[in-house]
Amino acid sequence: MSRVLKYVDVNSRSPYMLKSFKTDINNRVDENKMDTVRATRNRFYEDGMKLLMEDAMAMARDTLSRAKTEAEKIVADANGKKQEIEKQAFEKGYNDGFEKGKQEVQQQYRVLWEERLSQFNLLRKQLLDQNKIYLDYLEKETLKIALYIAEKILCQKIEVEPECYLNIIKKALEKVGEDRVFIRLSEHDYEKVISLEDLSNIKNGVSKINFVKDPLLSSGECIIYSDYFQMDAGIHTQVENIRSKLKEIGVIEDA
Repeated sequence: MSRVLKYVDVNSRSPYMLKSFKTDINNRVDENKMDTVRATRNRFYEDGMKLLMEDAMAMARDTLSRAKTEAEKIVADANGKKQEIEKQAFEKGYNDGFEKGKQEVQQQYRVLWEERLSQFNLLRKQLLDQNKIYLDYLEKETLKIALYIAEKILCQKIEVEPECYLNIIKKALEKVGEDRVFIRLSEHDYEKVISLEDLSNIKNGVSKINFVKDPLLSSGECIIYSDYFQMDAGIHTQVENIRSKLKEIGVIEDA
C-alpha cells in the first residue's frame, strides 16, 4: 500500500496540465493530447492496481505461510498431546493391569497357601493320631515282651539258683494258713529243691511240707494244696496273673 501512495505522491508533484486550445472548430482539444492523457491515466491506474495486487498477494502469501506454520505447530502440538495422552493411558492401563494382576496372583497364592496349610494340618493331625496309636500299641507290645522276658529270666534263674525257687514257694505259703501242705513240682525242679540242705526257712508258719514229684508239670510250675485248697504258685501262672491285671485296666490287650 505504501508503494502505491509513494507512486501517487511522486506523480502528483508534476501533474499533467490540461491546456485549452483554441480551435477553429468549436474549441476542440487536440485528440492526440487527450489520447496521451487517457493513456497516462490508464497506466497510472493499471500500475496502482498492479502494485495493490502485488501487495495483496504478498500479504496473502505471508498470511498463508503464517497460517501454515501455525497449523503445523497446532498439528505438532496435537500429535505431542496425543502421544502424551496415549502414553499416560498406556501407563495407567499397564499400572492398573499390573496391580490387578498382582492382586489376582496374591489372591491365588493366598487360596493355594490356605489349601496347602489345611492339607498340612490335616496330615499332621493324622500323623499325630497314628503316632499315638502306634505308641500305645508299642507300649502294650513292650509290656507283653517284658512279661515274656521276665518269665524266661525267672526260669533261667531258677535253673541256675534253685534257692530262688524257694523264695517263690515261701511267698506263696504266706497266704496258706494251714499246718500241713503238699507241694507238687516238676521232676526237674523236684530234684533241685530236694538237693538243698536247708528247707526249714520256707515253712513260714507251716509245720509240715511234703514235696511231691509230678511228671505232668513243666519246669517252673508249682502247685500248693491241702485237703481244703489248691494254689498255683508257678512262675508262668504268676506272670499270667500280672498279664490279666494289665488287660483288666486296659494297659494291654490280647497277649
